[in-house]
Amino acid sequence: MKPVYFVVLPLMLAFIILTIVWAGAGIPAYVDPASLAVVLSFPILMSFATHSLREIGRSWRLAFGAGPAGRPELERALLYFRGVGRHLLYGGGFGLVTGLVALLSSFEEPRQIGRGLAVAVITTLYAILLNALLAWPCQAAIRRRLLDAGD
Repeated sequence: MKPVYFVVLPLMLAFIILTIVWAGAGIPAYVDPASLAVVLSFPILMSFATHSLREIGRSWRLAFGAGPAGRPELERALLYFRGVGRHLLYGGGFGLVTGLVALLSSFEEPRQIGRGLAVAVITTLYAILLNALLAWPCQAAIRRRLLDAGD
């Protein structure tokens, strides 16, 4: 990972917070620990189901530029982060569908409609943000290292 990532990440988070403030709903409307847990559970559980703890740790270290690595190791790390990105989106999709089912099943109780829609939208937002701020940059870092490694 390029050192500039650690400068850009706080700037992106500040931009996201400003966007939330400009939208007028207030930051508490965007905080839902249950939705975050749904989104994070997919990549975490699937990581442990498909990779050893050692592979997971090594993939993170390689993404942040720690130590030399050969092409096979970098390709395994890239495979890991592609899976993390997909599973983040699957978690968001699961939350989206769950929220929509809750919304559609509660038309007789108008206050519940908003709750279902909020779950659908917040889980999708969390999945997109985590993918954009974490999984994709790690994939890019590994790809860059693969190109530098050559054949």
